[in-house]
Amino acid sequence: MSPKTIRKPSTKEQWEYVLRESLAEAQAEYETVKEECKSLMVVSADAERPDSSLALIQALALKRKHMEKYMAALRQFTDL
Repeated sequence: MSPKTIRKPSTKEQWEYVLRESLAEAQAEYETVKEECKSLMVVSADAERPDSSLALIQALALKRKHMEKYMAALRQFTDL
């Protein structure tokens, strides 16, 4: 099988479509991670669980990573 050829959009409308899709995907991922963080905050409030603080720290790092991805996609879209 030959590798799939990736073509760059050639018009502003095509770029807008590609960037809008990228933005929507990044936003959906961020919203999912944000909800997971809310759940982990509840778990981390349970002082009897020794791993709760680590779980929260990891969740917040993941949330930050997805927020950065979303902001980058938003910047690309608004700079078009």
